[in-house]
Amino acid sequence: MDPIAFSIRYQLGEKEYDKYLKFISQWQQLRETVSLDPLAIHVPPDRLELVYVERAEVEKQIYRQGCKIIMGAKGSGKTALWQKQHSVRDSSGHNVTFLRVSPDVLTSACLARHKTHKKSKILIDDTERLGEQAFIDLIQTTQQWYALTTGLLEFIVFATRERQALLAEIESVRQGNLIVYELPPWQEVELQALLGLRLAAWRPDFIDYNSFIKKTPGIPANILNRLRDSLQNYKQFESNADLRAVFADDRIAPWRNELPQPADQGSRIDQTIDLLWQRENIQRENGLILFLYVLSEATDNRDIRKQRLTKLAQDLEAVWQPLQLPSLAPPSSDYTLNWAMSLPNLKDDEAKREFIPMILKGALRVPPAQRDLDAPIHALNLARGLIAACAGCWEDRFPPQSLDKENLQKIINIYWGGER
Repeated sequence: MDPIAFSIRYQLGEKEYDKYLKFISQWQQLRETVSLDPLAIHVPPDRLELVYVERAEVEKQIYRQGCKIIMGAKGSGKTALWQKQHSVRDSSGHNVTFLRVSPDVLTSACLARHKTHKKSKILIDDTERLGEQAFIDLIQTTQQWYALTTGLLEFIVFATRERQALLAEIESVRQGNLIVYELPPWQEVELQALLGLRLAAWRPDFIDYNSFIKKTPGIPANILNRLRDSLQNYKQFESNADLRAVFADDRIAPWRNELPQPADQGSRIDQTIDLLWQRENIQRENGLILFLYVLSEATDNRDIRKQRLTKLAQDLEAVWQPLQLPSLAPPSSDYTLNWAMSLPNLKDDEAKREFIPMILKGALRVPPAQRDLDAPIHALNLARGLIAACAGCWEDRFPPQSLDKENLQKIINIYWGGER
């Protein structure tokens, strides 16, 4: 492996790390001596709240009633979700308490001591170190206690994507009694927020991300209930393969590879709605609305379902608003969104403008053989690597003053193993 790739992917050498931290401390926009890397994978507990990137469609899965398994690759945000959740009110107005536990302590004896008369969601992380049988036993224990407490104890188990084949063999999953929700792919705008929040956490006034991502308004309950009822009557939702076939239509084809892969029809409908409501094409058309029109056009004109789908699409058009995402290249005086405009040692304005977009695109360029790590880890690694290059960590190959767009791309290619 190229030494630069090794340093970026695993650990900067001692001299490289010292040079990198000194460079960050002297960065005129940060102006704070740092002893810890703000772009490190693991975040100090006192900074967790500051660097959390809210993903509303993902959090919605945790708040929904019932047990579920949330699955994702390393770095997809499972542990951040586990650490972030707190008491909320359910749809009936009752308080729901979140309890975060390690799989080691979640035993039947432990649960028997947990006397409760109020609803609790028990979040279980760090399951990747369990053997296959221990993981199956954990799932069975959660299902037994969910039944014993008549739903007062709900369990959310966080699992890595390597468990997918094993989960498919668990009876409660096959029968549709236990939902498996796979975390959706990260979007560029979410990764940009992740990097900005990391730097802002070390100096709160450096970047203001309070209104960075404009959230898509939720679907009103009356429309959502009608939508679910209508889609349940379509054979296209009977299997993942049947649903994927609908996305051969060019209008919705861009989201075909993002489709969820749940085991039951109800979850397939809910997760597809959640996904497509958050998507839009370059013409600023909403993915869910386009999907309803595609499905409506495939329905016989004499079928009452066609009229219902068309009406649902029109109702959604009345409440949906296109996302207003920030520009990735604001004026040089505005460091709110493009902090690289103030980064020393970049050769020219083009390198400053393209610095963050190159990181984001590079992070999403994950080869199939390396999909055990999710995009946030690659975004943090690449940001650290390119800043380290600005700090002169590899000045024999990339002198700081030579860091134009072409050389930045070379470093990204080295990270992915494309150049030496």
